[in-house]
Amino acid sequence: MNYEEAITRLELHAHIFFEDESLITSEQKESLDYLLFLAAFKRSQPDVESALDDIIKCLQVILLNLIPLKSETKIDKRIVRAIQTILYNLLYVEINLKKKGIIEDTNYELLKTHLIISSCWNEILSDEDEANLLVVADAMKRVLNTMLYK
Repeated sequence: MNYEEAITRLELHAHIFFEDESLITSEQKESLDYLLFLAAFKRSQPDVESALDDIIKCLQVILLNLIPLKSETKIDKRIVRAIQTILYNLLYVEINLKKKGIIEDTNYELLKTHLIISSCWNEILSDEDEANLLVVADAMKRVLNTMLYK
């Protein structure tokens, strides 16, 4: 995956424009946004793990491309917008499900996903040259699993 592909994939996870569910592609059905749509409106429990892993891989590609340029460039607005939208969508669905009293396990998975993506995004913004987002995400998963499921 290259830099532009990583941005495109993040944008896919952030938002899908669809009016007719039958027109959604299989790639779109794997996006975090579609999984959140199912949780919020179809009341199904989404498996967000593969979408989360893809988002982390995208962020790692972006980080590796930014390292040589960090002092000379700003982060592409498409990346910022995609991450902000992903985090917003997660919170929106978490709150929506909580208000409706629906699927408590889903809330924990969405909260965990939100915290992991936030942690990886913070690593990118922190100017750490040696950050390995796969390690950061794995450590966060272990900590959150211990905290949330005790």
